[in-house]
Amino acid sequence: MPKPVIIEINKTKIALYPIKGIRTVVLNVMMKGGSWHEKGPNWGAFHLLEHLLFEGTQKFKTHQDFEIYKQDYGISNNAWTGGRTTGFWFQFPDISIKEGLNLFNEVVFNPLIPEEKISKEISVVAQEYKDRWDSPMARFDQIQIENLIGKNHPFGRDGLGQPDYLKTLKREDLLEIKTQYYQPQNMSISIAGNFDVDTVKKELSLILNQYPNGDKVETDWSLIDPQKKYLGYQDDVNQSYLIINWFLSIGKSYDLKTRYGINMLSYMLGGGPNSILFKKIRQELGLVYSIKSRFWTLPKTSAFEIWASVDNKNLTVLTENIKNIVYDFLNNPIDEKEYERAHHYMDLQTLMSYDSIYNIGKNMVEDLFHHQKVYTPEDKIKIAKSIDPEKIRLLLKEKLVWNDAFISVMSPNTQT
Repeated sequence: MPKPVIIEINKTKIALYPIKGIRTVVLNVMMKGGSWHEKGPNWGAFHLLEHLLFEGTQKFKTHQDFEIYKQDYGISNNAWTGGRTTGFWFQFPDISIKEGLNLFNEVVFNPLIPEEKISKEISVVAQEYKDRWDSPMARFDQIQIENLIGKNHPFGRDGLGQPDYLKTLKREDLLEIKTQYYQPQNMSISIAGNFDVDTVKKELSLILNQYPNGDKVETDWSLIDPQKKYLGYQDDVNQSYLIINWFLSIGKSYDLKTRYGINMLSYMLGGGPNSILFKKIRQELGLVYSIKSRFWTLPKTSAFEIWASVDNKNLTVLTENIKNIVYDFLNNPIDEKEYERAHHYMDLQTLMSYDSIYNIGKNMVEDLFHHQKVYTPEDKIKIAKSIDPEKIRLLLKEKLVWNDAFISVMSPNTQT
């Protein structure tokens, strides 16, 4: 498999992955900046700004002009706002490379942010907000996340924002964020597909070297502040939802090899139909349709989670079975044959992570943003090969103590 070409232009890290024989190019951008970066108790300005980027630019004065240009050159695109990042993607045919890069330049660096469109986009975001929070699972997730990390911690913020707060924002507030965050050094870019590397380098240089870099964005968030060990919540649901979390680290991050090792043991415990939890709790006992485990991370924070849904009358027996299975798994040596099978399967899945230009671009830009380099599937497999599963088991044994678990339950609303 070819290696990506890594370059830097005006402090923007860029990964290029040319592929012959296809007619598509995909450009991904990840930018440091989202709801976690907003000062004070309110947030939503980054999301509103993202919406307004598509309401006119220096070259495309209206949204309609923007859409006609996309149709003329076969371009599609979208954007998203999260807590840590704002992201963009652009897809275009190989004969429209310059036009696709031109659209990226206009959207990211030259939006008009028209005053007369702000109230309309606030209304659109408010509807997006209602769509999300109409879901009982979304409400439960938010409540249990706030319990895990602290109610007012920035990590508990969604990317959407607060509709009432958005109504207080002025165009000048959005321009201030645009100036501070939308600068080349704050971005990582990947391009995958059928293109000439030298042509793309030249075009990106012409674009990125136009724009100055200001002060670097600093990200020094406070440590999380976990609350109650048990959280009970009721909503309009027909069964119970159980989420169990153990913190593995607060105040530090694990290296990639340790992360891969934890993911490997998580896969063995609850990662699929051949996992220990699935075979016992679904296949043998028939208590659940779905049960899974995962390893999740935030800056300087990580945790191990088990999730399941179950008939309310079986919640206690489910919880006890999980407790016993986790204890047995961590207090006995790893079965070498099962580990090798799991390791082999995950290696094969990793090989397929570059199965399309979309996944190639996504993986490259995420690697650049989070690790400042790109790890190919072969690189990741090489790291995973050096994992000591017993070392990881002992780490998890120390951390996954039942009395240290944070248990969250959403159950049917007894008042309905």
